[in-house]
Amino acid sequence: MHSDAENIIISIVGKRNTDSCYINLSNGESILCNIDLVAKYYLSKGKAMSEELHNQIIADQRLIEVKKAAYRFATYKPRTRHQIADKLKIKGFEKREIDYGIEFLMQFGIVDDAKFAMDFVRNKTKLKSYGVTRIKIELRKAGVRDELIESAVLAEYPSENALELAIQAGTKKLRMLQNKPIDKQKNSMTQFLVRQGFSWDIIKKANSILFAE
Repeated sequence: MHSDAENIIISIVGKRNTDSCYINLSNGESILCNIDLVAKYYLSKGKAMSEELHNQIIADQRLIEVKKAAYRFATYKPRTRHQIADKLKIKGFEKREIDYGIEFLMQFGIVDDAKFAMDFVRNKTKLKSYGVTRIKIELRKAGVRDELIESAVLAEYPSENALELAIQAGTKKLRMLQNKPIDKQKNSMTQFLVRQGFSWDIIKKANSILFAE
């Protein structure tokens, strides 16, 4: 027999079109959890739900939820560990749960900061004509460690083509500046190339070509 203080499972009802179910308890509480937890803890109608078992199911469900949230965020587009951790924190997960979710992603190679950095350098160089300074700044903002940034830049950034990249970026920008006086064009171009992440030496050379008489 169950004591008066025991909480009893009165029903287990599947949630339509999901892998979850509702565990309805005699105290009126309803716990939403993954169906795997029902099998793991041999849950069934009439089974007593101790406080310890209740808390363990809640904790296990949180780990299932953090894995799902981490997976959805990381597979939508490439993310760093830092970006994923920030997103999960906003969603209300605790550090222990966040670490668990990220470790899950790392086990399957879904998150890899070194690869993220390599791909970032290639893409931003090719598609955005970024200078190396901006690339480093953006990667640091994404939470990539300095040693991974340096390795990625060394491997993927075409330093020998920095001037060509600056001219390529500047040529597009120049079309937007044509109606301004020449001195304002030059000033705007310099500011733009600084934001793009090019060195002063490269900017000076690029400007001399872009604004050649």
